[in-house]
Amino acid sequence: MSEYKTDLRLPIAVFRKAPFVYVGPDFRSLPLGLLSDVVEHRGRQIQRLNPFTVSKINGDDRSTDILFCFAFFYINDDDERVVLLTQPIYLTNFVDTEALDALLVEVERFANFLGSRIIEIEVHEQLDGPVAFPTSLSFFSYNLNSMSTIKPETAHFERHEFRKEAEIVCLDQSVSEFEHTADESNRGSDKYIIHSLSPLDFIAVKNKSRSFPVKSYELTHSDSVFKPINLPFFEDTAYALQKRGWFFRKESDEGYLRWTPNILEPFAERRTPFPLLFYHTLEEHVYNYGKIFDWGLSEEDPALFNLLLSHAVRSMKKKGIQKVQFAHVEKKQKFIKKFLEKSGFKVIHRIKLLSRELG
Repeated sequence: MSEYKTDLRLPIAVFRKAPFVYVGPDFRSLPLGLLSDVVEHRGRQIQRLNPFTVSKINGDDRSTDILFCFAFFYINDDDERVVLLTQPIYLTNFVDTEALDALLVEVERFANFLGSRIIEIEVHEQLDGPVAFPTSLSFFSYNLNSMSTIKPETAHFERHEFRKEAEIVCLDQSVSEFEHTADESNRGSDKYIIHSLSPLDFIAVKNKSRSFPVKSYELTHSDSVFKPINLPFFEDTAYALQKRGWFFRKESDEGYLRWTPNILEPFAERRTPFPLLFYHTLEEHVYNYGKIFDWGLSEEDPALFNLLLSHAVRSMKKKGIQKVQFAHVEKKQKFIKKFLEKSGFKVIHRIKLLSRELG
């Protein structure tokens, strides 16, 4: 059997073969090779983000980088530490399952060190066209449109006792085609108002709406690192839909939605995985894609959803956006998927979240 070693480092080859956009903690220090995001949980301080690189030891004692992934932990809604792996990618032009086995062994050791009983892996199972930012459930988005690397098969993880935790899809449609197929009747529009939200107002609306039965999939509601304020926030991209109050009754939130222009587009031009360092260029760019990734409804009401979705698409059109994507639709959210497909949306990206509980 070949000999492998696992290091905590980020090889240059990752930037070339699997470019990514990073909008999480340390986005200012990570370009310098520093990882300073230390989190305190249950009296213990833990570094959140860890770049795992598996290399193969050659006969002359030299090593060749074979496999890479980011591993980080988050706190789930049961106050448990969960280790999440981004999609592992090969840095070579061939599959090396022994290297993948070595990675999973090291990650299990890492999880035990952290006191975590759960390991999750995000796998990009289906890719049928350009995918706009964000391409991940986390703050680490590969530019899936530019990757020139091999991804491990899901079946290999299943042999290591990983099981499907969730299946999440992204759907795609052109703005012009949506306008042709959308329900323009605006039924019930006189009963509701839609207004734009600031980052802090959006967080407040989300916190009040945690019990909504119809909402986008999220890894956790309990860990501050996943709050939407960590993502670039553009003007007129977040909304709340409220039922009009009568007399002294306050309006009640019936839905919310947030979208973002595709920051992978200027990233491809400037070749930086840290776009927040150049925020002014993000605002100046003319985008082709917009992506709805954070949303919720108080009930399965087609009229409500149509009002909110149509408002967002009109906003995109004003900004010159030609394609709209709707993301983070979990498989069990059949109402949303059926409505979107009726409006001409097609699934172009599928994520499988795999999970394993350690004994």
